[in-house]
Amino acid sequence: MPFTMDYIKMPDGALLAMRKWEKSNNFDKIILALHGLGVDGKGYGILSDGLTGKNLIISVDLRGHGDSDGIPGDIPKYWQYIDDINYVIKNIRHNYNNIPLYLLGESIGSICALNCSINKSNNVNGLILLAPALKTYIKPRIDDLIDLFKSYFFNSNLNIDSRYYKNQLKAKDDFCINCITPKFILNLWAMITRAYYVSFRYIKTPILILQGKKDNIVKLDAVINFYKKIRYNDKEIDILENGTHSLLANTVTQKESIIYIDKWMKKH
Repeated sequence: MPFTMDYIKMPDGALLAMRKWEKSNNFDKIILALHGLGVDGKGYGILSDGLTGKNLIISVDLRGHGDSDGIPGDIPKYWQYIDDINYVIKNIRHNYNNIPLYLLGESIGSICALNCSINKSNNVNGLILLAPALKTYIKPRIDDLIDLFKSYFFNSNLNIDSRYYKNQLKAKDDFCINCITPKFILNLWAMITRAYYVSFRYIKTPILILQGKKDNIVKLDAVINFYKKIRYNDKEIDILENGTHSLLANTVTQKESIIYIDKWMKKH
């Protein structure tokens, strides 16, 4: 299904690309889709095509990704992604005041969704997490850890070649990040740490987690452990036997994933 594209202006002047898939004006739920690291939000038309409910699908390209402003692999300040998404949510709430809003995140997008859910003013109606990057198999190099130390304690401006990590991620050619800054890495670490060790205490909304058993990036046991720690009763986790990291992009699990999401959305 074709999308309409617009830009939303952040408080610092940066423009983030937003896409909307709208079957009709008569929608009763909104899904804000948050993509993973190094890609963009162009692919979420499959949700509009596959889900049977009357949903408005919105995606936003994270800063430095896709058609949004910013430098790939860098951020102006810590928690930039979260601040940006909180602002996007505020904008959606302003434009569609009484319509239930659900956050759908993939990989790092799930980490963003969890961090945003901590903000009570966002008042989201549900969380859908696909392969949430709560703990990963990615191992940093010693030299990169030294660079992080130098950057943090001596305020050095260093760039780290991302090819080593792209290989670990088995990233495709559309992975947009070629160089990463220590601030960027530390920010990801802070986001992931807060999502895994803190956010489960504050989840007060229905949550669905989908995780692939063949995911070579995210640790399955960490996702299951996180799910068990969630105190809110309305929670669901589904493990896809043939699921890899990209559940919606993988033709083997795309339909199965959408069916799980569709059933869950109908109940909520």
